[in-house]
Amino acid sequence: MNIPAEIDGERVVGIGDGAVKMIGGIKRIIIPDGVTRIGDYAFYSCTGLSSIDIPNGVTYIGEFAFCKCSGILANVFIPDSVEKIGHKAFYDCFAPVTYKGKTYTPVDEPHNDYVELYT
Repeated sequence: MNIPAEIDGERVVGIGDGAVKMIGGIKRIIIPDGVTRIGDYAFYSCTGLSSIDIPNGVTYIGEFAFCKCSGILANVFIPDSVEKIGHKAFYDCFAPVTYKGKTYTPVDEPHNDYVELYT
């Protein structure tokens, strides 16, 4: 799924809260440059999701944004532009998450319960 860079001539700068939650058929999400915010529960329980591309420029990843996206197995790279990762943003995912040079894995964090991160 490609998130569009523009809708009706307006630049997309955020993905709203719960925008795509609980849609199992999505395999990959490509977020365009220019998006700065991924809302709370934006992709919650998209169980078929196996890959996400988060562009540099995103500053906020919301609470539970990718929670229960259990199909993501490849490392998720979060760009250094991110200033806040909300509570349990990657909870119940099986992929390692790399942010600012540190990789968080299910072994490091019980039940993959990533802590809230602030820069």
